[in-house]
Order: sequence, then C-alpha cells, then structure tokens
Amino acid sequence: MKERWLPVVGYEGLYEVSNLGRVKSLDRVDGQGRNWPGRIRKLCATRGGYASVGLSLPGRGARTHRVNVLVLMAFRFPRPAHKDAAHVDGDRTNNALGNLRWKSKKANEADKRRHGTLLQGDNAPWAKLTAEDVRQIRRRRAKGESFAAIARDMKRGYQSVYDAGTGRRWAHV
Repeated sequence: MKERWLPVVGYEGLYEVSNLGRVKSLDRVDGQGRNWPGRIRKLCATRGGYASVGLSLPGRGARTHRVNVLVLMAFRFPRPAHKDAAHVDGDRTNNALGNLRWKSKKANEADKRRHGTLLQGDNAPWAKLTAEDVRQIRRRRAKGESFAAIARDMKRGYQSVYDAGTGRRWAHV
C-alpha cells in the first residue's frame, strides 16, 4: 500500500498523518526565526495500549491524541455522531486506515470481547484485584464476614472489596 499523507484535523500546516498510521511534523520557522525541520513523530502507548502522540499548537502546551482517531479524522472526516474509532483486527497498535472504522460504542465493545482485548478484570493494567481475589471475597462474604474485615485481611481498600463483593465491579466473574 502506498503511503499517503493528509493534514491532522485541527493542526493543519503543522502536522500530517498517513494512511499507515504514522504522524509527522512539518518544516516550520518559530517566532525567533529558527528553522525546525519536519520529522516522523515517535509514538507512545496509552495505559490501554493505544498508540498516541503529543501535538502542540504555537503558544500552547502539547496535547496527547490517539493515532487511530487522527487517522480516521483525516481520511474519514467528519466523525459520525456517537461513534468511536475501532480496530477491525483488535490490534491497538495497527493504525493503518484499512484496519480502522467508526463504530458505535456498543459494537466496539462487542468487538473487544470477541478479540479478547476488552480491558476488564485481570486484563486491565490498573486492576487492584484478581479474579481469584473476587471469588475469595464472595465466598467469605457468603459465610457472613464483613467487607471491612475482608479488606483489612487482604490489605485492600474497602471500596474495592465492597464493589467486587456486591458485583458492582467484576460482574463478569
């Protein structure tokens, strides 16, 4: 596939994004007359594993943007109402245009479940409990132990234990 470049929406004249999911800054001259050559920008990963890049406007600080959204905004603009950027193959690092679609939140979540990439439970990098912890909390609660006692014993926060034990969180376990 031949790489094509289009301006990043909202950053026209400063940055471009390609149909292969790369982002570059354009040649520019700053306020003091210094030349800054354009370059391919280094991508970072969000906590959820999505490729992201920091972009800035003159006189403003950088803002982080997910690359999949930048690609779709440039090549499939405008963004349909109530639609999210979705990866067809479930690979959050594959930001090629052919792998991206605008989808409803519900359809996107269904795709994540099908791909096994939904960040819930043990899959979530920010999880404080494991599925086994949740089963233990529920067993102990069924025997009459208080959430406070379970939380103290497990060295976890009361709210995390309560939410897991009542099914408010970890309902899939």
